[in-house]
Amino acid sequence: AGLRADQFRPKALHRIQRRLIEQNYARCEVNERINRIRRAFQWAASEELINESVWASLKTLRNVRAGEARDNPPRQPADPEQVRRTADHLRNHGPTGAAYLIEFLRWTGCRPSEGCRATVGDLDRTSVPPRLRLQHHKTYHHTGAARIVPLNTGAMIAIESSLAEASRIAPDAPIFRSSRGTAYTANGLYQAVRKACRTLGEPTWAPYQLRHLVATEAMASTGNEAATAAMLGHTPSSTIVRRYSRDREHLATQAAMAIERTTG
Repeated sequence: AGLRADQFRPKALHRIQRRLIEQNYARCEVNERINRIRRAFQWAASEELINESVWASLKTLRNVRAGEARDNPPRQPADPEQVRRTADHLRNHGPTGAAYLIEFLRWTGCRPSEGCRATVGDLDRTSVPPRLRLQHHKTYHHTGAARIVPLNTGAMIAIESSLAEASRIAPDAPIFRSSRGTAYTANGLYQAVRKACRTLGEPTWAPYQLRHLVATEAMASTGNEAATAAMLGHTPSSTIVRRYSRDREHLATQAAMAIERTTG
């Protein structure tokens, strides 16, 4: 407070970091807020509003490490049986679009926002297996590439079931529609799940937990982090998939034995 932008240096940023920790913010939230401040100074430097050295100095403050602030408990995968009961309830009592979207996410591991934005024009039935070519996704601005989603049988059944109820099959039409005929939003899907769980008398789960469920199952069945990362739309260097590796020692042992067999 009271500092000019060109006087804002690592010690000032560190004071903000410590205050956030003292206010019991989770470690990931502390780091995100600090990085947001850095990005503001990065923009200012790019616009030549401040000297680049100010932004460069702020990068020297390291992020909060594990054990230095409160960590949120890891997000748990959705219960497959509860997911099935929720989808069945929505399919029988509506909105059916939410049921089909849940089943699509359950079999692809897509982000809820990706399923909501998927359009008829994204669907390619000519490839083997069929696939979605998503132009609008979280990492597009970083990669500039479309997100390719291979579609297994379960995902295709969900898509075809949804399209069978569509009144308009235009390239820009959403594949999964709300009761108003518009594309679902991630919050709209969550509210549909929440209402269904309340009716069933069960704990509410979040659609994003389906992504964790699929990732966990993929890692358990393949033991391949690179393949799982590709399915989820992460880059090969992403470390996020490692959280789903329940037994990394077993994976390391598999790799060591494979090398031994290869070299004979």
